[in-house]
Amino acid sequence: MRQTHSPVSEPLLCTLTFPSLSALQNTWAANAGARCFVPWPDEVAAGQPVVVRLAVEGQGTADLLGTVLGGDFDEGGNVGLSVELSPQAQELLRSLHEPRAETLKATPAPQALFTTGRIEMPTSDTLARPVTGLEEEAPPRDDDGEPMLPAGTLLEERFQIEGHVASGGMGDVYRASHVHLKRPVALKLLKRVFAQDVEMWGRFKREAELVSQLESPHIVRVFDFGKTKAGQPYLAMEFVEGKRLDELLADGPLDVKRAVTLLSQVFLGLEEAHAMGIVHRDLKPPNIIVGKKRDGSESVKILDFGIARLSDTSAKKDNKLTQVGMVVGTPAYLAPEQALAAQMDERTDIYAMGCVAYELLTGHPPFVSESLPQVISMHLTQAPRPLESVRPELASTPGIGVALLTALAKEKERRFPNAKAFRLALEAALGPVAQGPGAGYGPEPVTNPGWPPPPGFTPQGASAAWPPPPPSAP
Repeated sequence: MRQTHSPVSEPLLCTLTFPSLSALQNTWAANAGARCFVPWPDEVAAGQPVVVRLAVEGQGTADLLGTVLGGDFDEGGNVGLSVELSPQAQELLRSLHEPRAETLKATPAPQALFTTGRIEMPTSDTLARPVTGLEEEAPPRDDDGEPMLPAGTLLEERFQIEGHVASGGMGDVYRASHVHLKRPVALKLLKRVFAQDVEMWGRFKREAELVSQLESPHIVRVFDFGKTKAGQPYLAMEFVEGKRLDELLADGPLDVKRAVTLLSQVFLGLEEAHAMGIVHRDLKPPNIIVGKKRDGSESVKILDFGIARLSDTSAKKDNKLTQVGMVVGTPAYLAPEQALAAQMDERTDIYAMGCVAYELLTGHPPFVSESLPQVISMHLTQAPRPLESVRPELASTPGIGVALLTALAKEKERRFPNAKAFRLALEAALGPVAQGPGAGYGPEPVTNPGWPPPPGFTPQGASAAWPPPPPSAP
C-alpha cells in the first residue's frame, strides 16, 4: 500500500462490527495495546487522525481515537492501516474487557458503503469510491506466512522496494533503491513477530551499531538501521550482485586454487570482525556471496553478521525455535560447543569455516545424515573422512587436509587460534595463491596422517606451545 502525505483532514471513521460483546472481548479487548490494524482499502496519509468505531450488534458502539502510522496487511492478507491509539483509547479498550462493558453506548448503525463480515466503511469525503477485488490485492507470503512487500512500496521515505530476494528464519530481504542516493540497497526486515519484542530490539540495535563499524571489503556493509513506522526493525546493507557459495556448489566441488582464494577472502573479513570481538556464529555457504570486481576478479563478502545472535536471543524464549532455528537450521556447520550450548568465541567460526572449506573441496559437508541427532553426534565424536578418500586428486596437497582437520578439532583449544592462522595454513599448503594476501610456499609434501594432526605440526600464526593439552577429565 502506498502512503501519501497530503495535509491532515477530518478524522476517518472506520467501523468494525462484532456479532456479540464476547466476540469483541475475545479479539480486540483481549489484545489491547498501543497499536492496532484497521482494514481500509484506500490511500491515507501518515499522521491522519482516525476514529475506530467498535460496534456490537444490538448493543451499541465505542469510539477509539488514533493516528495512522502507515499502510499494513493483517494476517489474512487484508489491506489496511496501522493505527496508533491514543492513551484514552487504550484505556477505553481495556475497559471493554469487563464483563458488562458499560462503556458501549447506543448509536444508530452507520450507513455502509463497503461491507464485509468484519467491517463497515461509512460514506465520507475521504472514501470516494468502493473497492472491489480485495482478495486480489492481498500480498504474496513467504514460507512462514509473512506478508511480503510489493514492488513500489516506499519505506521511511527513502527506500523504494524493487523486489523480494530471499526469506530466512529472522526476516525477509528485499532489493530496494535509496531514492536520495540513487544506489541499490539490500533491505532486511525482521519478521513482525519480533517487532514488539523489547529485548530483541535492544539486541538488534546494539548489534547493528557494532556491525556498522566493520570496514572490511569482505563483509557486506551495514549503513543504516532502525524501525519502520509500523515498528518493524530493518537493516539497510550494500547490495551485492553475485552467487552464494551454495549456488556455486550446485555445479560440483570447486577447483582447489579457486577454493583457497575464496576462503582467504572470507578469513580476511573474519580477522577484522574477530579483532572487534564480533563472532558470526552462523557461517555457512548461503551466508557467503561471491561477486565480481571491476577487473573481473572474484570478490567474496560475508552476509548476516550480528543476526545469528538475535536468533539465539529469541531461541531462549521459545524451545521450539531453539530446536528449529538454532540447531536444525545449520546442523552441518555446528561446532561441538554450539551443540552443547557451551561458551562460543572466534574459534567457533573457525570450526564452521572448516566445514565450509571441506564442502567446497568435496561437494558435501564433513558430516551428513538424515538424522539431526546423528549429525550432532558426529560433530561431537567422529573425525571427518580424509579429503583424499573423497576426492583422490587432493592427495597432491596434503597440507590442506591437515589444515582442515586442525580447524575441525572437537576441542576448540586444539583448533587454529585465529582466522589468520587458518588462512596462512591453507595458502602455505597450496603454494603461491593468486590474490591471496600472505601467500607463500608450503613445506615439502608429506603424507596426510589423518586425525589428530602430527605431534610436531604447528600452524603459522600460532605459538610454539600450540596446541595446549586437552582439558583434564572431571
